[in-house]
Amino acid sequence: MAKQIKTCKACKVKFYGNQSRSYCSERCKNDHSIYTRREKICLVCGKTFKASSAAKYCSQKCKYEMSRRSHSIKKREKEKQEELEKRRLEMRRNGLSYAQMQIAETKAMYAKVEVRK
Repeated sequence: MAKQIKTCKACKVKFYGNQSRSYCSERCKNDHSIYTRREKICLVCGKTFKASSAAKYCSQKCKYEMSRRSHSIKKREKEKQEELEKRRLEMRRNGLSYAQMQIAETKAMYAKVEVRK
């Protein structure tokens, strides 16, 4: 590739470089990328921080915390699905429809509740 006269994005100095270069040096590239970072809000703790467009968390600690939360949510969802499957099997064994099963459970739940006067 032929070298061209280009203008550095960071310091506006003219330099010779191929088509893919935008900065005159690594220092300008690093300095400019630091200043072009955006202010973001951490999804876990709510702190503001400067980062690239892809960042979601202010630290590794917050990233780990979100991972832990996601895992526990998935675990609860799996437990709910297993419980629902058990209820469906119970309905089939008893010959009840889903609506009849819901009515029976609601009656049982209200039978346990004390009425205070």
